[in-house]
Amino acid sequence: RASTHLGAGMGVHRAGTHLGAGKGAAIAEYFSALALRMERVRVMSGDWSRVTSPTVTTHNGLTGMFLDPPYLDACTTTYRHNDDCRVAVREYAIAHGAEMRIALCCYAGEQDMPDDWELFRWKAHGGYGSQGEGAGRANRHREQVWFSPACIAQGRLDL
Repeated sequence: RASTHLGAGMGVHRAGTHLGAGKGAAIAEYFSALALRMERVRVMSGDWSRVTSPTVTTHNGLTGMFLDPPYLDACTTTYRHNDDCRVAVREYAIAHGAEMRIALCCYAGEQDMPDDWELFRWKAHGGYGSQGEGAGRANRHREQVWFSPACIAQGRLDL
């Protein structure tokens, strides 16, 4: 039975993604829907402040941002200089949340957002941090995303 794993046994880990017994059509349909949804998306990485000017965002029309700043745990224990970044990202998100669709990631209790922001809590399923009994296993239950008032609830892309 063929699978969708990509190199060294890694890749799509979700049950039901193996390409047997008619599953290939479902996966093709899923990726077609995902490709259509992501058609006009630009993915940026690096210093967040270099892609937040009006020239890059609102001058291009409706803008959505997925912001995932350093989490408080990392700021206080490993990368203390990142706390300034975390605070600045939150302030930026609040200042622009009415005009842009912003998703701001954090752990539960780290970022207090205004009442008109919507909170979504979720549990991470994997990754190296979830192996063993370390902080990654406990932290996977703390994941959450705040959505700005400009965001519109969408259906999920599930198989």
